[in-house]
Amino acid sequence: FVGARWLHRGSVQLWVSAPQFEHDLLEGLNPEQRCAVTAPPGPMIVLAGPGSGKTRVLTSRIGFLMRHGALPSTIVAVTFTNKAANEMRNRIKKVLGIKHDSKLQVTVGTFHRVCLDILREFGHHVGLECNFLIFNADQQKELVIQAMGELGISTEKMQPRVLTSAISNLKSQNLGPQSAAEFQRSGQAPWNPKFVNTVQRVYEIYQEELRRSNAVDFDDILLFTLRLLQQYPGITAELQARWQHLLVDEWQDTNVPQYSLVQLLAAPSGGRVLPSVFVVGDADQSIYGWRGADFTNVERFQKEFTADRILLQHNYRSTSTIVEAAQSVIERNAGRVGKTMISTNPGGDLVKLHEVWDDQEEASFVARHSKRLVESGVLLAGYREIAVMYRTNQQSRMMEEEFVRNGVPYQLIGATKFYERREVKDLLAYLRVLANPDDSVSLLRIINVPPRGIGKATVDRVQGLATLWGCSVFQAVKRLSESRQDDVPSATAVADRESDGEAKFSLENLDEAMASLTSALAMQAGLKDRALNSLVCFWEVLETLREGAALCTPAETLELVIAVSQFQDHLMKDESFDERWANIGELSKASGRVTEPGIEGLVLFLEEVALVAGDDNELEEEIKLDIDVKKDPCVKLMTLH
Repeated sequence: FVGARWLHRGSVQLWVSAPQFEHDLLEGLNPEQRCAVTAPPGPMIVLAGPGSGKTRVLTSRIGFLMRHGALPSTIVAVTFTNKAANEMRNRIKKVLGIKHDSKLQVTVGTFHRVCLDILREFGHHVGLECNFLIFNADQQKELVIQAMGELGISTEKMQPRVLTSAISNLKSQNLGPQSAAEFQRSGQAPWNPKFVNTVQRVYEIYQEELRRSNAVDFDDILLFTLRLLQQYPGITAELQARWQHLLVDEWQDTNVPQYSLVQLLAAPSGGRVLPSVFVVGDADQSIYGWRGADFTNVERFQKEFTADRILLQHNYRSTSTIVEAAQSVIERNAGRVGKTMISTNPGGDLVKLHEVWDDQEEASFVARHSKRLVESGVLLAGYREIAVMYRTNQQSRMMEEEFVRNGVPYQLIGATKFYERREVKDLLAYLRVLANPDDSVSLLRIINVPPRGIGKATVDRVQGLATLWGCSVFQAVKRLSESRQDDVPSATAVADRESDGEAKFSLENLDEAMASLTSALAMQAGLKDRALNSLVCFWEVLETLREGAALCTPAETLELVIAVSQFQDHLMKDESFDERWANIGELSKASGRVTEPGIEGLVLFLEEVALVAGDDNELEEEIKLDIDVKKDPCVKLMTLH
């Protein structure tokens, strides 16, 4: 570090720096920001309004802690999105004069990232195998549909996403299936008794299938970590000693499990009387209540941690007109902490409000007004200067119709994300099965991709056998394939021998008997020779890929999957081949970021994909607004989120 050095005294490392370092750290901060950055370690909440420089306060706080003796490895900074984590990581490196991530020993990541690291190290204590995977939204939906099928619930009468949302709402409150009725009685969900019963039963089957697949969903990442820390005080104490300074951004968006995790990790320990926990948030900016965030955690933290409080009320980003307009709206909220935002920026244009009769008139007005702004020359850069924001994706339909009708070019942002594209999902499903063969959802996705003669009837029968045998679909395919390949007597011959009293189930012929029984069950399930042969071919493909995956890096394994499965030939039949093949090229680049070979490397890559494409993020693709009008002459349509 420039102008600084480490002193070693016994086993303790002390950070010593020239006064210039601290001067640079605090330069440009206003009095309230300086107060937050230089506060002594202890519970602190910073109520930071929009545009008030909270990220700089957080990063400067980390630099200040290190300036006063904190080891980088004892500091954890938690954010809510990967994008925010990357931004914070870059700012910390700039503050500390570090160029490469490898030199940065501060832990920076989302709640899910930090908890996932804990589970990779200690998850076996709560029943997770080392190669457990994270199920994404599509896989969660498939499990819910499977549970609905077992319960005889038609997907035409009830949308699966309604149940996945209900299960997630329960998990965000740290509640299991048996607590559905209690959740409904508390007034937190407008569910009728029949729906409560459905949620409870589907939730139970859903969770059992996750366990059988050696997988977790995003909510489980938090809940399994919470269970681990609650049930194993020794592990909790080890983490408390390891991480002595905890900083959390966007505190207003934490839910019940996240609050509890911070309580456990920040509890006084190892001679530490006061927890060194520093949270930044603003209840006025809470936007994730629909997925379990509880803005009352802001006030709860201050009371339960007896925390000091600092207000950041100077907005450096917006015009004074915008700040005053926002203030006049938000100050009407009941129960909010008194906070008055100010801006010294010029006033700027006034906010205009246009009232309309319905959504059709609204969309027509927006399209015509956009066209008028461009044609009148008010917007020199054309349509690219216009963004239309709405609350939900459904509202885009009317906007799109009116934009087309008025001849206004537009681009819908966030419509199909990279990791939701079909060919990408297919190849990731292959990788998931190689990393965790018991992932039945992924296996069923690829069992006939590319087409290999395994139809729906065959799949249904294999699933039925898996249920009968109490195993995963992978294990069922394995047993069927091995029984098919073995040179064993037919099931009919075994039955004849039994009728003659000749069958002897000794250890010597146990394998033969089990193989024959498997064949008999396959026949009873209606699996004919052609279907069994197709299953054997699929099994042989998987075996070849598994042998290769044990030795290859993720990028090499992906290349192997494409070659062995003949995936490129499969795509060439699609008229959009060029676009889809380019997407696979991007996936290959992404897989190249993990260089560790074998299944461990594959799990690491899939973990990164799950976190990037998961619910704890904004979009995995940044919105790039090109300055060149010729390249990007479109109005941008997007949801506020």
